[in-house]
Amino acid sequence: MNIEKLCICPVCLEILKSPVILSCSHNLCYECANRVISISKISQESASYFNCPYCRTKNLMLSASADFLPRNKILEQIILDWQISNTTLKSIKCQLCKENPSEAINECLACEAILCITCTTNHNSKSRFAHHKILPICKARRVLCTEHFEELEWFCTEEKILLCSICLPKHQDHHVLNKAQAGDALKQEAQWCKKQLKKVQKQVKKDIYGLEEGFKVLENAELGSLTELDDLCNKNIEEVNRFRLETKKRIQEIYLGLRSQLDLRVNRMNVISNSISQVSQTEDDLEFLQSSYSYLAISTGNSQITTPNIIYTQFQLPVIHLATPTQHLYYLNRGTREFYSYSVSNKEIQIKELSNDAPNISRWSSFTTLADGKILVTGGKVERNSGSHRTCMYIDPFRSVYLPAVPMLKGHSSHISLRIFNKVYVISGKNEDNICDSHCEVFDTYTETWSSIAKINFPRTCAAGCYINNCIYVLGGFQNSVCNSIEKYSMHYNLWTLLPTVLPEKIWQHGCFAIDSKRVLIFGGEKDSEEPSKVSYIYDITTEGFNSMTNIDTIPVYLYFWIQIIRDGDFLYTINKEKTLVKYSIHDNKWALVDLG
Repeated sequence: MNIEKLCICPVCLEILKSPVILSCSHNLCYECANRVISISKISQESASYFNCPYCRTKNLMLSASADFLPRNKILEQIILDWQISNTTLKSIKCQLCKENPSEAINECLACEAILCITCTTNHNSKSRFAHHKILPICKARRVLCTEHFEELEWFCTEEKILLCSICLPKHQDHHVLNKAQAGDALKQEAQWCKKQLKKVQKQVKKDIYGLEEGFKVLENAELGSLTELDDLCNKNIEEVNRFRLETKKRIQEIYLGLRSQLDLRVNRMNVISNSISQVSQTEDDLEFLQSSYSYLAISTGNSQITTPNIIYTQFQLPVIHLATPTQHLYYLNRGTREFYSYSVSNKEIQIKELSNDAPNISRWSSFTTLADGKILVTGGKVERNSGSHRTCMYIDPFRSVYLPAVPMLKGHSSHISLRIFNKVYVISGKNEDNICDSHCEVFDTYTETWSSIAKINFPRTCAAGCYINNCIYVLGGFQNSVCNSIEKYSMHYNLWTLLPTVLPEKIWQHGCFAIDSKRVLIFGGEKDSEEPSKVSYIYDITTEGFNSMTNIDTIPVYLYFWIQIIRDGDFLYTINKEKTLVKYSIHDNKWALVDLG
């Protein structure tokens, strides 16, 4: 018996491992049977059966695994003996002889047992085995139907399979011929198939040669990768340790701040709850109404706890976002109560409007999203030549409502508003006299208090800003004219430093985004000539150089400094007042419009 041919699993095409028997008497590897059952479950959740991969017979599915199928211990032992000898068996022994098995010459198709002459006679003599088909070894499956053990006398020209007489009803709607007719009718097709198979075989041999050569390619590539990995690890042990210590410290500080914020929220709610209990005990109805209405306006249902989304980059400090898991991109239509909301996860854009009792979103204001999902709008002014105001407001984008926020210490408009962990930094812009001011301040979202920080060296408006490695970078903007200078604010030392590096050109109203702990993407805005800047480029803070310049003239929109930018994997997303969605591929360094379908 040729085990390499007869004991092949029809799923993995390997020698059967831990074979199980299906109701049609065919065998599969235990793991392959599991895969067949799983695929049936996936393709049809309510499936109660699965098909035999060999003959397509339906088998009842009694559980989600192959544990209910009987193991073919005899076949498993045969395969094991063959594997141990690792040679093709020349003499096959009878499986029914109890002692000193004789050489087997026949096979019972029903029992799937191999028999010697004596056991064949004994097998046929028993009435309960009288209907079993016994034929010489290795011949039955070539001439008889594997399902009904009847001679294959017919051929279905549509499914290209041989049939026995019992199979015919299943193919009554097909074109079926007897073997002789089919042989004559399909002779040319068979000849064509032979030619095609020769071509396929030739290509397969060529592919095999190429694949075998691939082992050498893989071996060399693996060796190179492992060598590169060892070199990288050896060179960066100190860097990794520094990264671990600094990142651990920063993460602990973040969670300490979040616990403090949570403690404040719990204390506030407890105070409100106690106050409501006292008001509820007021007996006079009018006094009760006077006291109770202020509590009815309290915002409730805000018990969501936001955890940090920390993105690590190789051997660099992580980029940490305190944001809700489902990211949203916003555009506030300043001068109105309208705003756009785009869900990156659902790929949907919605136009929303604040309630009628809400004020308009200030023109020339800036905004940033907070950790709890709210939007903080800072400053702005009524018209171009008026002074800036100190007023701030919260917007709840999910409920389309607003709440007044604590006013800033000074007025700001066309300024940078940048959230870093639990704090919002407001940098420069125009003041209450409509003059560029160097004043900078910070809002603590835990304590809801404003405080001043060091003044920027050169007051500027319509500049771009981003946060990297405990520093804030401010690039370009408008001073007495459009500029290209860069300043860095060290949060540790509360110090602004004017860098010797300048932008490749003078730009303002542009945007920027920290891609990682070393690189800043700078894009859009206007040039000194008031023409739109249709390029983007990368600023490397370690080398203080600019590279990866790419044209964005295919994007028919302005990309201004105050629009929101969010990251989703390898892509940055932004949106403007025309509801135009734009994305930037960090890997490909390309800009494209987002298709909303």
